[in-house]
Amino acid sequence: MHRPSKPSSVAFRTAGKGSSRPATISAVDLRPATARSSTALRDARGVRLWYKNSATPPEGLTWAKVKPKIRRAVKATFDADSKWPLTLLGPPGVGKTCIARLCIHRVGGWRIVLRDEYSRYVQAQRGELRRGTPPWDYAVSLPDVWDSWMSPPLLVVDEIATRAAASENETDWLHSLIDRRVEANKALVLISNRTLDDLGSTYSAPIASRIAGGVVLEINGDDMRLAR
Repeated sequence: MHRPSKPSSVAFRTAGKGSSRPATISAVDLRPATARSSTALRDARGVRLWYKNSATPPEGLTWAKVKPKIRRAVKATFDADSKWPLTLLGPPGVGKTCIARLCIHRVGGWRIVLRDEYSRYVQAQRGELRRGTPPWDYAVSLPDVWDSWMSPPLLVVDEIATRAAASENETDWLHSLIDRRVEANKALVLISNRTLDDLGSTYSAPIASRIAGGVVLEINGDDMRLAR
């Protein structure tokens, strides 16, 4: 049952049981992802893609420094049988991206920024996305781009709904990205400063429903960046 958020608190809700998780925060292998997998994502030509493995958490941040209620909720999401995606909502500076980076540090994966990836998607749609340095550059196909989003064990999509409205093409792309990861039972974390209702207004009711069908953590508190 969804409970309203309180200052410096976390509201936790889940859609219920689903299939078992392929990766857990409490897994035996707790080495950083960089120690377990040094192979970067590569396209069909073997050229490294543009992603950086953001497995290193912010300096000095560990799970022990995350508020216990938030830590337990995130851990339960990875360990339990609830459905993806895990969505972190809340105002800027409360630690949503830091929490996601700690998840990446444990299970391996990549963090992407929505507006950048949608731009690459549009370029690939038009056949304008290229890699390499002229005259040895070449086109990156749309299937290669989709493979790069589907390959990581955990994909974090940050800065969702930074604008009040999204185009139909962007909405269709985001819906497809969520659907493909969820249907493949692959870990997906979404991050936004907006509310769930705002996401429905910016994109579509089906996207809001898909998000609500997973786990939503609404995190409130002071902007930690202003306290430094």
